[in-house]
Amino acid sequence: MSSTNLPTPTNKRVLSERSPNEPSQSTISKKQRLLYSQMLPPDRKFESKIPAPKYTTTITQSSVQDPQTSTPTRNSPSFPKDYQQTVLSIKDRLARKSSLNDPSTFLKPKPPQTKRPSGGDIQEKYYALNEECKNVSSEVDQLTRELAEIKRKSKSLQYKVDDATDEVQLMRDRFQFTEESVVKKVADEEKLMFLKSQESQMKLENHYKELEFEMKNQLEEAKSFDNQFLLDKIEELKTTEQNLAEEIEKLKSEKEQLLMSEQHSMEQELQKRLSLVKQDQEKSSDELQVANEKKKLIQSKFTISKEYLDQQQANLQKLKSEIGEVEASMSIFLSEKESLLSELSTIESNLDAAKEIDEKEQSEFNSLEQIHSKALAKMYKHDTHRRILENSIMDYEGKIRVYVVSNEEETKEIQSRGKLYEFNKQFPKNIPASVIADEFSCLLKSSLRGSNVSIINTAHSIPTSELVLLTYNHISDPRSSTKNRQFTIRYQCISIQNLQVFDNLDSKKNVSSQGIIQQMQASKIQIEDKNHIESIVQTIPKQVEQELVVHLFSVETGSSDKQYETTVMIVDLGNIQRPDQMELLQTFKLTTNSDSPTTKIFSFARYNSKCLFLGSADSDYDYEYLDELQLLNSMDSLYKPKS
Repeated sequence: MSSTNLPTPTNKRVLSERSPNEPSQSTISKKQRLLYSQMLPPDRKFESKIPAPKYTTTITQSSVQDPQTSTPTRNSPSFPKDYQQTVLSIKDRLARKSSLNDPSTFLKPKPPQTKRPSGGDIQEKYYALNEECKNVSSEVDQLTRELAEIKRKSKSLQYKVDDATDEVQLMRDRFQFTEESVVKKVADEEKLMFLKSQESQMKLENHYKELEFEMKNQLEEAKSFDNQFLLDKIEELKTTEQNLAEEIEKLKSEKEQLLMSEQHSMEQELQKRLSLVKQDQEKSSDELQVANEKKKLIQSKFTISKEYLDQQQANLQKLKSEIGEVEASMSIFLSEKESLLSELSTIESNLDAAKEIDEKEQSEFNSLEQIHSKALAKMYKHDTHRRILENSIMDYEGKIRVYVVSNEEETKEIQSRGKLYEFNKQFPKNIPASVIADEFSCLLKSSLRGSNVSIINTAHSIPTSELVLLTYNHISDPRSSTKNRQFTIRYQCISIQNLQVFDNLDSKKNVSSQGIIQQMQASKIQIEDKNHIESIVQTIPKQVEQELVVHLFSVETGSSDKQYETTVMIVDLGNIQRPDQMELLQTFKLTTNSDSPTTKIFSFARYNSKCLFLGSADSDYDYEYLDELQLLNSMDSLYKPKS
């Protein structure tokens, strides 16, 4: 593309002619002008399109009388011999232009197109080359349009210069203007434009080289990433899964054996009980026979003694009642036995059907569980990559980060009084704090690589105690740790009220605010696990109104190569009224060397850490608050992390 023969600025075209490739409107963008400036050869010098003035001897009546005064001077400019023809041609062209705007010429047929004179061969070659380049690629067409726009602007300047030249020629006797000043001024302006274009080209080239170098470094880092640790961990999990499956099979076989043994024992017990019932039945039948024999004896002895007979009849009635009870119990036992057997058979059939359904549902559940686990793994991997990329982009931009929760339930756009606000992240209403914490998890994990982190919470809807627990979970996440490194996390909590500092871990004990924020003599507790930090946060006194609370995590990282300590600070402004929050935001922007504890905290957040603001648009009256957050989002971060 750079080998295309472009016309030099000195090749002019007749004013009445119009290039077919010239756009009707100025649609050339800044990027297209940059591409055209890069297409020019680097050693090409800028040439002015305005002809240089020619200084010849002025032929006047006084010079004829005195030949000694006919020497050319700089202050006596003269024009070429054919200057009169040039002026006439300009008048003809101006007359031709006016005819285009004359309504009387609209209905006249267009004159037949004549062949271009031989002097326009260079322009015809330019048209042919331009058409070929236009057919090759759209990029060349854009560059050609840019060239046409530049030529149009140059032509408009040429028209102005021609008009000025004609006016100077017609009025030189009256006003005595010189052509040299006009030419020099226009040439200086053109040179100034050329220098500015070269300067912008150099800046863009340097910016492109810097971006290319940074992208190469990031590519090298991505190539050198070692995931062997994760593969080993996956293999260990697979082996543990196999061992668990074997143990489950063993337990299943043992339970089945136990069930069979219990079933056999129950059957034996049932047989024993049935045999006992049969024996009782036989005994009762024997007793019945004995009673009948006694009855016969009593009837035979009836004649002997009536009283004895009555006694025997009473005894007989008693025996009959007992026999009836035994028979009734036997009939009830048989019916209960039949019902129990029928219920047992139905239960066994239902159990078999339930086992079949359970096996089918278990197989379906296992397949769905595998698909769900794979989808969750892919989603977690995608979200992790997205957050890493967004965090890298924000680090590269070097701005203060602002996340805002909208007052709408579905929309992610924040609008107040007709103005649309855009921040680094925008969340809908009633979103869980864990989702917000996940979005800046990469920022928190940068503390393990030597960067200080500050989170300033001005949102009333985000509980800071939950943010503290989520922050510890992200920092202590085993997936974020690397080999040969040990992490020690210590926790502090202080509160500021009426320019006094109190230790929330030591019964609101007053603490001196001398020194930097990490050196305040407040209680510092080493955190062992998640339950430990939860118990500590629960013991913190309830926050009172207009109180500023600061949570500090000191992360000590050590390896065989180097050791360093970083700080993660969470500032809670959620219990402070909105006007006071506005004043604190102003204090953050105008941070000075004051000794007040609030100024020290904001100074650490702005100059010594990567800073993140959490806000919420509670109502339409928060437009001033949103303006402040948008202004903070446009400010550069002055913190340079440790290498």
